[in-house]
Amino acid sequence: MLTGRRYLLALTVEQAHQAEQFGAICRAVWNTGLEQRREYRRRGAWINYVEQARQLAEAKKDEHCAWLAAAPSHILQQALRDLEKACKTHGTWKVHWRSKAKTAPSFRFPDPKQIEVERLNRRWGQARLPKLGWVRFRWTRPLGGTIRNATVSRDGGRWYVSFCVDDGVAVVAPNGKPAIGLDRGVVVPWPPATPGCTTAASSPMANSAGCADCSNVPPGRHACTVGTEARSVATLCAPSLGDLTPGSAHVAWTSRHRPLTIWSPATVWSQSRIYASRT
Repeated sequence: MLTGRRYLLALTVEQAHQAEQFGAICRAVWNTGLEQRREYRRRGAWINYVEQARQLAEAKKDEHCAWLAAAPSHILQQALRDLEKACKTHGTWKVHWRSKAKTAPSFRFPDPKQIEVERLNRRWGQARLPKLGWVRFRWTRPLGGTIRNATVSRDGGRWYVSFCVDDGVAVVAPNGKPAIGLDRGVVVPWPPATPGCTTAASSPMANSAGCADCSNVPPGRHACTVGTEARSVATLCAPSLGDLTPGSAHVAWTSRHRPLTIWSPATVWSQSRIYASRT
């Protein structure tokens, strides 16, 4: 099965400049190829990847397009392949242009024979990429498979490399049987106290009105109505956190009202611990 591994790159100044240049060339190839496809469609004709790749190879020999030779040929061809896939999936007129201001530079090395990865120490590794040479990256997790391709992209001012690896795990085909549900240990159910109110009436933290006792709830309002409907299944005060059992609820800390919001058991089947996070 194919899976991804993303690592933070530590490029030199020269390598970062090259990566920016490669991304700009791939963006120009994408936009030019898209305009060419749209022009063909206006004439009632078609053009595919094979013809565009041939014209790209001829354009690199032109003195006015010599800047195309600065980038590896494989990443330019991959940009045309991605363009053809996008046009077949969404249609030529629905594919967007790649803007210099809004589109982060990204390019892919599709040939695994040209990619070599080595681990330097516990925290660092290095990869050899065409025309970029050896680039260092933070080794945060093992590759866990055979490399199929590598994608270099910039995100938030930092450069990353993403390896597509084949981990050797076979995909299990559906058996056609009906789905089943598993009980993750919800001990105390919380039925609604009144129609439209999902407060835990049977919970030991509920008051006589049927709603959880929280001093931050405005008078005349149920505790379950504080916040948005998606979060307001039930609200409990911080001291009552110890009365809950792991696996029964997902707890989120809200800094505005300072109650602990308890999510319904239907949304926490896959949860086995209680997490408290400040929003």
